[in-house]
Amino acid sequence: DLLRRTETLSSLPPDATRPIAFEPKRLQLLALGFLAQTSDAEQGNRYRQQRVDRLEQIAGRSGEFAWDEAGRLAFLIKTRQQMAIAYEQIGLFAEMVISMEAALKDLATWLEQGGGYNSPVALRTLTNYLGLALLYPEPFGKKPPALLLNRLLDEAHEALIVKPYTPPMTAMQRLQLQLLRAAYRYSVIGKGEREALMSAIEAARQDPDWQALPEQRADLATELESLAIWLRERY
Repeated sequence: DLLRRTETLSSLPPDATRPIAFEPKRLQLLALGFLAQTSDAEQGNRYRQQRVDRLEQIAGRSGEFAWDEAGRLAFLIKTRQQMAIAYEQIGLFAEMVISMEAALKDLATWLEQGGGYNSPVALRTLTNYLGLALLYPEPFGKKPPALLLNRLLDEAHEALIVKPYTPPMTAMQRLQLQLLRAAYRYSVIGKGEREALMSAIEAARQDPDWQALPEQRADLATELESLAIWLRERY
């Protein structure tokens, strides 16, 4: 009923009392998000797919909807990751991989639009992709987007190197990606021996930024150490 009501509304141009145009499609996107959140995983993804379809339809025309391309793409990237998590919950792992790989491609486009490699959008997407791949190496390892993923990870790594002082959160994000990437290379791509992964974990732990974290942000140090322990125990 909520979605049907938004479909009966008409666009309105800006005027003296309305500084930006009223566009019902924006309300439809919000309505689909609300419906997805209040549904089970399977039905929720049907709504999310409708939202993806609408977001793709307005590519290059974001200004007509009082939006911009960066905002549209960020919304699309987030929605695809939500779909991937829902697919994981219902055991559709091939679809989960497809959604995450689509999110990576959209992320590359978002970055070309001026997005930052050290931004929450980029780091969340890369972390989620690697994290899910470690949990499900078989489906993620069938046809990995190696060139794209490596380029994005290389650029993110460089963006997270801040000298002479590295903020604790930035240090944690860089080291977290470093650990996940090493484990991904070993577990999903199948390159290197276990000893190489263990050495990479220990090298990260000896990084000066890691060593400084306990005094700067004990919570971040604990998070990193927990990840290192999990990787050592898993592999």
